[in-house]
Amino acid sequence: MAICVGDTVRFLNDVGGGRVTRIKDKTAYVLTGDGFEIPVNVSQLVIINKNSEAVSSKNDTKTATENQTKKIVDFKINYNYAEREEKSFEDDFPVHQDADKKKYNTDKTITEFPKSTSKEDDKIFVAFVPEKGKKDGEEGVSVYLINDSDYDLLYSIGICEGNDHALLDAGQADSYEKINISKIAKESYPALKSITVQAIKFKKGIYQTENIIDEELKIKSFKLLTDSTFKDNEYFDFKAWLIQLETDFSDNEKVKETFKNISDIISVKEIVEPDISKRFKKRPEPTLIEVDLHINELVDQIRGMSNSEMLEIQLSKFRYELENAIQDKSVNQIVFIHGIGNGTLKMALRKQLEELYKHLQFHDASFQEYGYGATLVIIRR
Repeated sequence: MAICVGDTVRFLNDVGGGRVTRIKDKTAYVLTGDGFEIPVNVSQLVIINKNSEAVSSKNDTKTATENQTKKIVDFKINYNYAEREEKSFEDDFPVHQDADKKKYNTDKTITEFPKSTSKEDDKIFVAFVPEKGKKDGEEGVSVYLINDSDYDLLYSIGICEGNDHALLDAGQADSYEKINISKIAKESYPALKSITVQAIKFKKGIYQTENIIDEELKIKSFKLLTDSTFKDNEYFDFKAWLIQLETDFSDNEKVKETFKNISDIISVKEIVEPDISKRFKKRPEPTLIEVDLHINELVDQIRGMSNSEMLEIQLSKFRYELENAIQDKSVNQIVFIHGIGNGTLKMALRKQLEELYKHLQFHDASFQEYGYGATLVIIRR
């Protein structure tokens, strides 16, 4: 019997189980009673209770279009923790599956601001503004589109992962307007890899056409939690992170003036630029160390020790090795081997990473090398 979303399952070779929240390829994500989402191969699960016959039938008859939509929605779940009280990723990112019916975001806020004094100052930004007046994005951020130009824009803004694209908002931004596109909760940061912006510039009356804007902005989630990312600016009364799109409205005129005829273009192409690559050294490969947290590797004798005592020894070893790795400038990555077991050590380890080391990124280590029994911590400086 096929495992479906909503089924109650138990682990075949381990203690515990829970409810299946999603399935990707041959991996099912099981939400345990402690609120943690654990990835497990479907062959290692036993169905205890089916969600319903209707759900099973629906899963068996999904069309190719529905599968594609599910694939897009898959990356809207916090991969470290699940079902928190705060807003979900899906709530913060309204994916417009009916975009072809022109049902776009109607909750956006549009604000005008003073016009620039010079045409050369025309700019377009995507801005991230901390919620609740915070200095960083601990309470989430709002995404704005700022059109600081005398052009109107027909725009489309979305999030993407690989070749999949989910629409956040589309519409028209008049000249010198800023539009509140969407809100992003902190729990959604790990899944936010990039934002795509596409826009056409136009004016009323007679004007010269401009290049179409088509950009993908890479977003590193740790920057949304860093005070120094958000700076004072002329568009908001509080600090914000502004990313300017690569659009200089004076560039087209400069190009026309520089390349007045085809001979100029040919001469430029024939210029041989010097090879400056020898000035730069190759970036060293990231140094990775492994730490085995199995209790038998840490103490000689475990007889008479309680589970809580053994867990504290393992966590002390984890903190000691992580602090040393942070101080060691040559170490970029560290793998903690905790095994699968009942998941207690893994969940406790990741909870301390979230509470004590918010500036560090972490995720499951290589499945090929460690299975589901290790966590990789990335140390960025």
